[in-house]
Amino acid sequence: MPWILKSGWAGSSNKISPICIMLKMRKKKSEALAEHIRKKLQEHPFPAGTPVASSREIARKYKVSLSTADQALHQLVEEEFLYRVRGSGTFLKQDSQARILHIGIADQIVSAQYLPPEINRILNRHFEIAEKKLGEHHCLAELISYPAMMQGYPLNSLSGLLVSINYLDPAARRLLQEKQIPVVVYRHS
Repeated sequence: MPWILKSGWAGSSNKISPICIMLKMRKKKSEALAEHIRKKLQEHPFPAGTPVASSREIARKYKVSLSTADQALHQLVEEEFLYRVRGSGTFLKQDSQARILHIGIADQIVSAQYLPPEINRILNRHFEIAEKKLGEHHCLAELISYPAMMQGYPLNSLSGLLVSINYLDPAARRLLQEKQIPVVVYRHS
């Protein structure tokens, strides 16, 4: 199991769980875990057909339920990043470093504590749709808050950035010009 090491995280000295990422991004645990697994596998040059950890191993390693780990692997199978062989395991479908675009979406995030859940669902629906549609085209979408963007989010790690016009103050414009990544500005209507 190439990406899951017996001690610590592959290529990482910290012990921060990918579930911490989920709390910031308001994703389900399984989605955050799938995203983390995908990123870890893409960091290392593994050939197609390389076996990956089982749901049980992932659940133990990341301290999540077996169901959450299985949902994360199932999501990666649905995205055609992995494939499963009954009785044999789960394997990389393509080379781990095959080109998957990482698209940032810089848009307003309203804390769930300030609005009723039904209003939050409506406000966040456009991101969910964008994430789903981009995922269908082998793109990994990530919502980036304004403070995160301005305080050191590694924008150069992105393949491109969709930016709400609400983000474009003079400081943000300067930052985006310095980063030299493709940027598309959109406005809500």
